[in-house]
Amino acid sequence: MNRIIASLLMLVLLCAVPLGAHADTEGLNEIPVWQPTEDTEIRYNVLRKGKPFGTHVSNFSIANDGSFNVEHSIELKAKIGPVTVYKYSHQATETWKDNQLISLRGETRKNGDDISVTATFDGQDLAIDGTNYTGTVDADIVPATHWNVRQMFEGGILSSEGGQTIEAVVEELGRETLVIDGESIETTKFSLASDLTVFLWYDDSGRWLKCAFNARGQNIEYELESLY
Repeated sequence: MNRIIASLLMLVLLCAVPLGAHADTEGLNEIPVWQPTEDTEIRYNVLRKGKPFGTHVSNFSIANDGSFNVEHSIELKAKIGPVTVYKYSHQATETWKDNQLISLRGETRKNGDDISVTATFDGQDLAIDGTNYTGTVDADIVPATHWNVRQMFEGGILSSEGGQTIEAVVEELGRETLVIDGESIETTKFSLASDLTVFLWYDDSGRWLKCAFNARGQNIEYELESLY
């Protein structure tokens, strides 16, 4: 049972912070990148079969020079009765200026194992020092934190856990209406396929509004707590 829960939680993390991707984006209709305002918070409740499974929270703060930070916190926990059998904790901070990722710091604890990554823009590339990769990557790569719709259209997605990238295919699946806070919102649905296919929804302003997938016959869904 512990192995099944641990495996399922690893799949959940592909929605929360996927390993990364070199995305096949040919033919996709680009959506503008959503621009944060001061003190914006994106708060998701993670559900497994409709029941609480954890949270994913992203907070934005804007500096006087126009740059901004995004602080992410993800907490997931599985229990059998009163006993916690698996725990995942992830914290990451991105700094952006003029649509360029300036830096990324991520620290993750998976059931007692620690991994990390730092990334720094050197004026040409991103220098990566991570548990799973050390070297340079193209400066256009986007962290796999999902708030930035550019991850659907750029040449790669960067893991905010260990710094590595993997192959994936992005597909646009068409329009879908979501109801959030009693408001009907038109969105575009995408699939991001690697070892697992994750579905992501963005509205026409580039807001990330939903994430969902099926793992081992169990539905996992990110439910937005309130519109931002």
